[in-house]
Amino acid sequence: MFDIIIIIIIIIIIIIIIIIIIIIIIIIIIIIIVIIIIIIIIIIIIIIIIIIIIIIIIIIIIIIIIIIIIIIIIIV
Repeated sequence: MFDIIIIIIIIIIIIIIIIIIIIIIIIIIIIIIVIIIIIIIIIIIIIIIIIIIIIIIIIIIIIIIIIIIIIIIIIV
């Protein structure tokens, strides 16, 4: 009888350890996924900012060129 109780206790302990390990693995996977998503979002934001800056620079250059052309036309 005593042997059976020990075996049951050992089985319960093993099951608890397995459950804890599975939970830890799931938590780690979730954390990794969240980190990857955050990194992707940051990269997308940086790309958008760079594109906006490039567009602004192009617009400024175009405006400057137009102003120069107008000045040249007025002078001539």
